[in-house]
Amino acid sequence: MKGIFPDAGTAGLARRDWENVNFQIEDVGTGKSYSLDSKIHPDDEIFLFISPTSIEVNQLEELCAIIDYRPIVMLNPQLEDSGIVGIGYAARQIRNRFLSNIESSYYLRPIFNKAAIIYSYPGLWEVWQEKSDEYEKIAELLKKPSDDEIYMILIDKKESQALNRTKTINYPNIFRSLQRLVRNLRN
Repeated sequence: MKGIFPDAGTAGLARRDWENVNFQIEDVGTGKSYSLDSKIHPDDEIFLFISPTSIEVNQLEELCAIIDYRPIVMLNPQLEDSGIVGIGYAARQIRNRFLSNIESSYYLRPIFNKAAIIYSYPGLWEVWQEKSDEYEKIAELLKKPSDDEIYMILIDKKESQALNRTKTINYPNIFRSLQRLVRNLRN
């Protein structure tokens, strides 16, 4: 196994803190003058990319092409940032060529301290919303919802709830909300 971090600094810290692990630690290689081919060896069997971001998406795409058929796991990827990847033709090409081929197996994303998106392969994408100190599933979708779709789901739900209540709810911090969400999912 090979653990690959976004940059040389985090890879260096991981090497320092995990000096006795039985796998290699590398960085994606942004800004390096040497070939990315040198990071991938024929005897490497599985690759774990830890928190790759949209800054490394070009190098990540190239590394994945070199890795080819071998298993790749991405932990907490944040690959789509329109400010870095872009919103025009180049961004669409990256999405069509690379990002759209990445399949999530588990996904948990908090939204505005009061909602979350959850996915567990091979199930449906779920949108949960906090209501009366508990979470309630408010939508199931076949594909990952865009930010606009999430907004519309939450607004539609909020407007329908507004008709049935008169007081406002103060939402607690995000960590407490996530704890309740995980507890409700277990039940």
